[in-house]
Amino acid sequence: MWAGKFFLCFVAILCVMASANNSTDPTTSSAPPIPSTTTISHQLLCSRDYHCPSKCDTCIHGVCTHKKGAKCSRDYHCNSCQTCYFGQCVSAEHRKKCSVTADCDPGMWCYHSLCTDNVCNQVEDCGPGQVAVCKEGACHLV
Repeated sequence: MWAGKFFLCFVAILCVMASANNSTDPTTSSAPPIPSTTTISHQLLCSRDYHCPSKCDTCIHGVCTHKKGAKCSRDYHCNSCQTCYFGQCVSAEHRKKCSVTADCDPGMWCYHSLCTDNVCNQVEDCGPGQVAVCKEGACHLV
């Protein structure tokens, strides 16, 4: 029984020594102070993407966030201001607009009115409104 009391005293002494070495006195601490409050604008709080003030923002963990460089394999993986380009969401503003594939440069495909790389895995990748097939990883008009 005395061994149990000795062990508890030993642990208590170690705790006191550890707390003495880790002083929380702000004048001796080298760590930057933690802010007492953090405020997030009410406009930036959300539970759905459409709660965000910008259509380019995405609701992540309750806060409107502008994702940059998100990974993707299809345009619908990106927000409405972006398109999927070489596996990464990029701004759609810098992409050439099109009505048909003939409006795009060689090797590009008109998908949702934007010229994108002509790469596909299935017919749906070739976009709506075009009679096309996905053959050998590229869309071809029928």
